[in-house]
Amino acid sequence: MGPTTARRLCVALVLALSACGDDGGSGGNTSAISTGTERDGGRAEDPPEVEAPTGADAPDHEVRSEDANAYLCGYDDEDAHDWPGSERFGEVAVGNDGRGFALAHHDPDGALYLEAIEVGRGELAQGSVRLHNPQDDPRDVALAAVSGTFVMLLRSGGALLLRTLDGESEPEVLTDALAADRDGRPFALVAQQDHFVAAWIEDGGALRLQRLTGAGALDGSPLSLPTEATPQDLQLGRLDEGKTLLAYFELDGGEGRVMAQVLDGALAAQGDSVQVNQNAVAAARFDLGARRLSAGVLFHAQEGGVRDTVKYRRIDPDGQPSQPVLNVVNAPGRARDGSITAFGQGYAVAYRALPSLGVDRPTLRIAFVNQFGRIVHEAELGETSEDGGRTSITATAGAELLVGWTTRWPSGPRTHALQLDCPGALILCGGSVE
Repeated sequence: MGPTTARRLCVALVLALSACGDDGGSGGNTSAISTGTERDGGRAEDPPEVEAPTGADAPDHEVRSEDANAYLCGYDDEDAHDWPGSERFGEVAVGNDGRGFALAHHDPDGALYLEAIEVGRGELAQGSVRLHNPQDDPRDVALAAVSGTFVMLLRSGGALLLRTLDGESEPEVLTDALAADRDGRPFALVAQQDHFVAAWIEDGGALRLQRLTGAGALDGSPLSLPTEATPQDLQLGRLDEGKTLLAYFELDGGEGRVMAQVLDGALAAQGDSVQVNQNAVAAARFDLGARRLSAGVLFHAQEGGVRDTVKYRRIDPDGQPSQPVLNVVNAPGRARDGSITAFGQGYAVAYRALPSLGVDRPTLRIAFVNQFGRIVHEAELGETSEDGGRTSITATAGAELLVGWTTRWPSGPRTHALQLDCPGALILCGGSVE
């Protein structure tokens, strides 16, 4: 990346992150396990609903729950973005520091671009900034932020690169022996209160952990964590008291399972790892969201070996699953490519709903889970394609959400981003609107 591009990158991020005064990004967990047939848990009653803004404050588009016609979110025309996508790379990476969103995506040639989006305004802070050329072979990406410092992990060939998005730092190689892609992303990144934690899988199956300073620099040497089987997909979540939740997908006798392990502030394992799912997980790619007092794991399963569905399970701060596995989509509905982020005292979940009985076209949907593990409301955000890879979602500590996804249309692939202001959903998820 040359000096001109570096300056543009720095300007784009500064513009985005100066849009709002708060630095409240949400970073963006032994009990019996049920069969997962339950769809709701916790209290039956809902908090008071929020009235939709009117007059000059009215959004161009309202998102209302399909079951109760409750106002959940709103967005304006300029909050929806799309770019030409890549046939090779079907996912986007998103992150925020409470003041601005960052989104990384690929163009049709395979080059990696960064977008900076101002929280609360929806406008792109600057034009697309090219981070890596196709010759660099930039692949999977992870983003996180601490106090306005954005850090990126990306795969370039067989190497895992670390870079700070400050417009000045050059990428640093964390490992040049990253594990081959096995339908998962073999690395993860999370923002703690004042530092970052990275994890990756090397050739041969070794799982490495690395602490990074709040400025994105290496802090000590990589640590190793033994696992029973070679992980194929990794996720990290921020727990209380400086602890980190590591979740990973592994194959055991041909059946997929998601494991959870609590790490202390020194990245040492606390207790034993626990299995999150009961029935076999259908694909390596899963997602993890964490907030104060709990984390939520979202994974892909196949009921009866044929019906694609997305399931959710709460994880306590001690790393133990405390509630039953819940279906995000009940039979005969079909879904996949889910993502989850902490939102209010619960979670926001994005997923791709597939055609099924009564559903004639694939759509992108969003569901909100309250602090008791209950799916309080859900809504459709728009039409999408059946294929396109895992969705991405991130939320501020307020009511702002950014959802990213890709589509594969006959006319060619596209990358999409939608910023939502969701005060109604925030209250339903146990949060409050100032």
